[in-house]
Amino acid sequence: MGNQILVWSLINLKKRYLFSFIISLTLGSFLFWFFANPGEATSSEAFQKWSNERQLNLTKQKLMEVEIFSPQFKFESLEVVYVGPGKPYFSWWGHLLLRFVGSGTQPEKDFAVGFVADFNDFPLNKYKGLMGGYTVMAKLDTLENYYRDYVVNQNREFVRYPLASTQLQRDLLKENLKAWIKDPTKPGSYSFAKNNCVGLMGNLLEESQFRIKGHDSFFPNDFIKNLSSMGVLYQSGKSIGLVGALR
Repeated sequence: MGNQILVWSLINLKKRYLFSFIISLTLGSFLFWFFANPGEATSSEAFQKWSNERQLNLTKQKLMEVEIFSPQFKFESLEVVYVGPGKPYFSWWGHLLLRFVGSGTQPEKDFAVGFVADFNDFPLNKYKGLMGGYTVMAKLDTLENYYRDYVVNQNREFVRYPLASTQLQRDLLKENLKAWIKDPTKPGSYSFAKNNCVGLMGNLLEESQFRIKGHDSFFPNDFIKNLSSMGVLYQSGKSIGLVGALR
């Protein structure tokens, strides 16, 4: 009997070591692929395309910032928009947007912001993206443009959640967002591992006196679940078009 127990113990021990070895090998292979693979072409043509697109995006961003800093920029409520996972590796976990309801002339013209890294070098430095080093960009656009990019072009989930807020919280959020745009170092360096779109949105809300301390979220869907359990978010259902967008 004692020998049988010893044999089974050795077998289970070997299984655990084998399982740990497989996990370590898989993780190691992924990390090697992640850091060794540049992810995009590095030819002069590819660089020129990247440079042109970056300049176009920066110009568009500046125009949007003018709208946000305008005295006419007002909104009556807020929504957190959950964007489902996409095909590129940097989209596997989804994304979050914050919609300023009533800020546009029409619902689909409302402004929204999402926090991303300002990838200002070519090719992309994946280590900096993962661990920190890139400046945070408060990427501004209209709801219809985000819907086109994520739903029409990428076939990703796009769900709106009304966010409970007071006038004081909305005023603070507007001023804090402006401060982050003026000084991109304020929110800290972008890091997928520590300061990603979820953490940045959570920090902005906390700075604006939203009572979400301890939400402890890393992935976008966890953020939605945790804030919903706190009674801060209310599900509005999947958005399958912009005609019914809330005001």
